[in-house]
Amino acid sequence: MPPGETRPAGTRPADVVVLDDDSAFRGALAVSLSRDGMTVRACDSLAAAHAALSERAPDILVTALTVSGGAAAPLIEALRDLPGGERAVVAVVSSGAGFLDKVDAITSGADFFADKPVELDAFLERLRAALKRAGGEAPRILSVDDDPDQNLVLRSILEPAGYEVRGLGDPGRLESEVITFRPDLILMDVNLPRVSGYDLVRYLRHDERFATLPVVFLTVERREQERIAALRAGGDDHLVKPVAPALLLSAVAARLERARFLKSLLVRDGLTGLLTHTAFLERARSVVSTAHRAPARPLALVAIDLDHFKAVNDTWGHPVGDRVLASLGVLLRRRVRASDTIGRLGGEEFALLLEDLGADDAFRLVERLREEFATVRHRSVEGQVFHVGFSAGVAGFEAGRMNLESWRQAADDALYAAKAAGRGRVVLAETGSVSKTP
Repeated sequence: MPPGETRPAGTRPADVVVLDDDSAFRGALAVSLSRDGMTVRACDSLAAAHAALSERAPDILVTALTVSGGAAAPLIEALRDLPGGERAVVAVVSSGAGFLDKVDAITSGADFFADKPVELDAFLERLRAALKRAGGEAPRILSVDDDPDQNLVLRSILEPAGYEVRGLGDPGRLESEVITFRPDLILMDVNLPRVSGYDLVRYLRHDERFATLPVVFLTVERREQERIAALRAGGDDHLVKPVAPALLLSAVAARLERARFLKSLLVRDGLTGLLTHTAFLERARSVVSTAHRAPARPLALVAIDLDHFKAVNDTWGHPVGDRVLASLGVLLRRRVRASDTIGRLGGEEFALLLEDLGADDAFRLVERLREEFATVRHRSVEGQVFHVGFSAGVAGFEAGRMNLESWRQAADDALYAAKAAGRGRVVLAETGSVSKTP
């Protein structure tokens, strides 16, 4: 493979270059990354890291802020200059770094900074999340402007940068276009036929579905009153046409990243990184709706509850209990497919939504998960080792006989049966034991 070339995402495990002259940390991180299915090229010097980059651009670069031979900033910049290097995830780790050092790391092209000692499970989760963003679908931009030439100009700037752009000249179709195209950001002209762009955005902001959708106004007006009007209407930014390409790209990237961050706060549990109760049910509701239209796909729902978790908190303290919850989240993420849905429904309750997997196969999978988690060694603040188990209920989906509520009830009933039978086991719901869909 030519130097700097990257292989298509999804065709191989993620490739990681690790640069750190702390051999203990480098080794521990390499082991964790390898267990997570990634390939690791460990380097102990800047020269070795530059040589690794010249071989091929990695998907992830984890580097110390400074190593023997100098600072890592030039290495990050060199990666960004490689073909495909702009998509790589860069994480900088260091101990005792000052605030300005961290700022320098970010401005040199790093995606995030972590202080040593690094909590490896949490660090890996941040890497996975960043890698998923980098390899996901192209962000969708909707340009609302009745001037087709302006839409072409915006497209010529944004599409080479990796965005999918759609122009909309008729403002009366805005709502339907937002629903069907599902843009990640809107570029809104202010002066439109029969309506103001400000009024359109006010309308969007009254609909909770679009309340957090980023909007950047574009206008020929340079007056301060226009910027104030944009903010009052619910806009996130205000750019004056003709806008410089670099400024447009910077504004779009910043607003998209901010929106992704806010969305993650809304749909992700802060402790485990799993979907929240509401987000999980929204996904389940969508899957059930699709299953009723195309019932051929097998589906399984799993309800999980940690055994005697109150005793864990009472005996070892809530901070230790939180680490137990986080460790179960890590295990579930590592052992189920990326296409499956994992949620923390509250407290010690978790759930899995397994697509294209029947109830019997799901039962076998969850039984393996239960056995593995029971062997995990948890430690108290004083260093005492203890183990925690979980119980689970598994229910297959029966199209035509189930809705989401009855499916959840079947999984919950199986979970209660597992706990009543002594905990530490998985129970498969009986087929045909649910009410018909209303």
